[in-house]
Amino acid sequence: MSELLLQVRNLHVHYPVDGGVSRAVDGVSLDVRRGETLAVVGESGSGKSQTMYGVLGLVPRPPGRVFGDGAYFEGEDLLRASERRLRGIRGNRIAMIFQDPMTALNPFLTVERQLTEVLEVHKGLRRKEARNLAIEMLAKVGIPDPERRIDQYPHQFSGGMRQRVMIAMALLCRPSLLVADEPTTALDVTIQAQILELLRATRREMDGSIILITHDLGVVAGNADRIAVMYAGRVVEKGPSREIFESPLHPYTRGLLASVPRLDAEQKAPLVPIPGQPPDPSRLPSGCPFRPRCPAATARCAQEYPPTRSAGPEREVACWVA
Repeated sequence: MSELLLQVRNLHVHYPVDGGVSRAVDGVSLDVRRGETLAVVGESGSGKSQTMYGVLGLVPRPPGRVFGDGAYFEGEDLLRASERRLRGIRGNRIAMIFQDPMTALNPFLTVERQLTEVLEVHKGLRRKEARNLAIEMLAKVGIPDPERRIDQYPHQFSGGMRQRVMIAMALLCRPSLLVADEPTTALDVTIQAQILELLRATRREMDGSIILITHDLGVVAGNADRIAVMYAGRVVEKGPSREIFESPLHPYTRGLLASVPRLDAEQKAPLVPIPGQPPDPSRLPSGCPFRPRCPAATARCAQEYPPTRSAGPEREVACWVA
């Protein structure tokens, strides 16, 4: 078994709301092995991004509250690390590609300044040396004419090019772990394929690990070694990608797969949506939170949350009927 790079244990991220607590993340445990891609999958609001914000110390406190049994990165517990220590890790040993590059990039600073700052802060390089390395990285991620474009502002780049700038920024310090939060959102399918191939090439070259956060199972196919499916702030199923695609165990996972268009399906076969909406994390139903939308729910599902159990080698599921 490969060395564990990141171990998250029983992570919680809570926010106070009128009359109660919003449990954005409610007891998540994840492992990331060195050299692999782990896909964290689920609908919007399932807690995917909040999980990584909690691990990396990006949850605003107050009002947020982050606690758990640990988030060990290369043996160091990030949940108990100081803010100064986390600043030394973020962007250096762990890098994150945020969901919207237009809001993640500073519109008032040139691309050059935003890239060179990473190297100046984390590697102590002088401005000229940092600029040369930044130009090399822009060329590596496919930015044409990087010597000229590095002096431009984010609004002068297309959506796909801005995403490439974000990837270049994340890779400058050669991180051990890259967190890609919906890296292909709002991009056309051609650019999506290019970005995903760039991430695959990056992992091979740097021998690092990737956490791919997405709601799109089409993105996961062929790009992830293992999958963790999240619903209402919890992981409901985990396992190797091939096994989950071939034999999903949790009704929610089966619903996600049934709602994805398939090229090998009959021409007139309709998509099967999951009925209803994800629950409000501050007003979760009793028992299993997926129960109101689940076609296989039983009376027991309304009484208590199902514990996570082993369902075979490297397979886990939290469901009474799976």
